[in-house]
Amino acid sequence: ALAFLDHDNHQRRAELRKLIGAIEYRGKGYAEEATRLWVAYGLHALGLEKIYVSTLQANLGNIKLNENVGFQVEGLLRDEVLIDGVRHDVLRMGLCRDLHSPF
Repeated sequence: ALAFLDHDNHQRRAELRKLIGAIEYRGKGYAEEATRLWVAYGLHALGLEKIYVSTLQANLGNIKLNENVGFQVEGLLRDEVLIDGVRHDVLRMGLCRDLHSPF
């Protein structure tokens, strides 16, 4: 599932959320392909100029996927989320539409 949250028409930006819930479909490249398509939709059909994602700093697979699509690390949110009683850092990654974008 993919979605844009906090879509801000004035600022022309939105947050991308993605999830492949079924374990048997993970690691097959579906998330990267779907992310590329959804980003292209956001940039072209919705007129977004910036798309950003938040991911756990320890989620190396998702970080790599985001980098492969063109996202760059913008910052670190320390102790941002609480999962099972443990605080985790979150990376904020962004993709801006510009002349050098593959989209």
